Amino acid sequence: MSALSKITATLFFLTAGIVAQAQQAGITPQQAVSQMKYSNALISLHNAYQQSFQSYANTIKTAADENMYKLKRNMKTRAYFVDCDRSALPVDDEKAYRATAKVVPAVPEKEALAKWSAAAFYWFDRTGMWCSRMSSYFTEEKYKQDTTFASYLVLRDSMVNAIDQGQIAWRKTSALATQVGDRAELVLLAKSKLAMYVVPMKKDLIQLQRAMDGFEQPETDAQALRTQLNDLKASVDKNANTKTIDFSKLSDAYYREVYTDFYRNCSYCVSVLLELLDKKLANEPKTRIDQGYNLVKASYNRAVDQYNTFIKQ
Repeated sequence: MSALSKITATLFFLTAGIVAQAQQAGITPQQAVSQMKYSNALISLHNAYQQSFQSYANTIKTAADENMYKLKRNMKTRAYFVDCDRSALPVDDEKAYRATAKVVPAVPEKEALAKWSAAAFYWFDRTGMWCSRMSSYFTEEKYKQDTTFASYLVLRDSMVNAIDQGQIAWRKTSALATQVGDRAELVLLAKSKLAMYVVPMKKDLIQLQRAMDGFEQPETDAQALRTQLNDLKASVDKNANTKTIDFSKLSDAYYREVYTDFYRNCSYCVSVLLELLDKKLANEPKTRIDQGYNLVKASYNRAVDQYNTFIKQ
């Protein structure tokens, strides 16, 4: 995960008045729960379909391209079978999405969600179609008449494009669904006896994910990202200062440790991201930057787990 593999993870920046705006919109706790279920179902589908897209991409590299490598050396070589079966997609997740979509209250993102989810399913079907044609290309030995392998390149490029478009559509869908879920969750959090703890935690978690998204962009806006990270660092440092926080409302002293660990991981992520931003600007080797970023993602995932543990008390 990418960080998106965490269903409860958050992606969007939390403005100061978002809780009040959500409540003014008339979202009841029951509606908020319904919206969160819908959001989680869509994000769960995103995870499953993105894995399938990655599987299709691996099929190109490990089977189709390998066939090309062998056939260019010896046309009599027996080609590998290109497997296009992705029937293991989660049926239960599909059912959960359909069920929650029928009853979810209207949300501002409805039109955009319909657009991007339709595109996501469309491009997945197109990927399967191109994969099937590619598989036939080898099993029916059509390459014997394709002496320059031009037809294969068309099949490959078409399938790669479908994968890319599908992944983009699912990311858009998941991001919109997360926005729905975040807004609904904040309605519930604002009414919680733990609001003084969990709302700031949620804000910092959202801003951290947003900073990570910015770091992953091909053309990072370094100045904006540095400002964002410094602002986040100030917030994390403030909220991590347990000397200024009244923990008397916690159900158990254990959750103070969870809170502390949550902010320890957030602080680590911010510090490393600032270091990696400098390395990125200095054009240091990508492998070294990727190694550091993997540590950030691991700490972020731990922070998400700790947040989820904290709010269950």
